[in-house]
Amino acid sequence: MIYSDLREIAKTGDIILLGGTGVVSRIIRVLTGQSISHVAALFWLDGGLFIAEMVEGVGYQIVPASQRLSAMKGIVYFGQAPKVVQDDPDSIMRVISLYRADIAK
Repeated sequence: MIYSDLREIAKTGDIILLGGTGVVSRIIRVLTGQSISHVAALFWLDGGLFIAEMVEGVGYQIVPASQRLSAMKGIVYFGQAPKVVQDDPDSIMRVISLYRADIAK
């Protein structure tokens, strides 16, 4: 999936499945026999689409979706948010706000 397509359909709380290229991601893919190594959450903030995910060697990160997708060399799958998030999309933003407040300290 390319960024322009994702932007057209993504809602806060939707997810993408990623096949990372790091050592841990490769081990996960080999052990599971899948092309996917982890999941990331999508959210809209100030008109921009962002991805929140755990990245090996980095930890938790929030990056613009355009930047993250352009760096991906593997397969990216899109999925709608779980029902509990669809029913309360602001729950994702509350978590993001807590994270942002924490790193601002």
